[in-house]
Amino acid sequence: MDHIKWIDKQRARRERLGISQEDFAVLAGMSRTHLSRLESHASPVTKKAMRKIEHAFALAAPDALFLLIDYVRIRFKTTDARHIIEDVLRIRMKYMAQEPKGAYTYTGRYYHGDIVLYTSWDENKGVLLELKGKGCRQFEALLGAQSRDWIQFFRRCTDEECVCKRL
Repeated sequence: MDHIKWIDKQRARRERLGISQEDFAVLAGMSRTHLSRLESHASPVTKKAMRKIEHAFALAAPDALFLLIDYVRIRFKTTDARHIIEDVLRIRMKYMAQEPKGAYTYTGRYYHGDIVLYTSWDENKGVLLELKGKGCRQFEALLGAQSRDWIQFFRRCTDEECVCKRL
């Protein structure tokens, strides 16, 4: 593989992990300017730079680390269930079933398999997402199909000023 393709793959890999050039350069033991020049093809990629970048990835995302989420309960400060379903979960409304019964004092629910969203007209309650074990596995499959992961999902949730009730 030529060095230009290699560095392009590494830049994409760094961006997928959500690591800034500045933070990654620190891990690689080089200046941010040097990393920027490598990624923009302004400087040639040497074997020494390649080793430093690979070492930085080993520090940033070790393969031995594995995260399995088995229960999630998030309350959103809105009563707009459609917005949460379509914009946060990224599931089309037509794939969600609706029932007029809820739980935890919520009055209704939307669900797709074991992915459950409880609703209420009470502004103080908002909308509650609950994913138990099977719901987490089903949602992981959806995240994969959407080219997202849990971290990107939780970042999107925090944009909505949610309250993570249980994780």
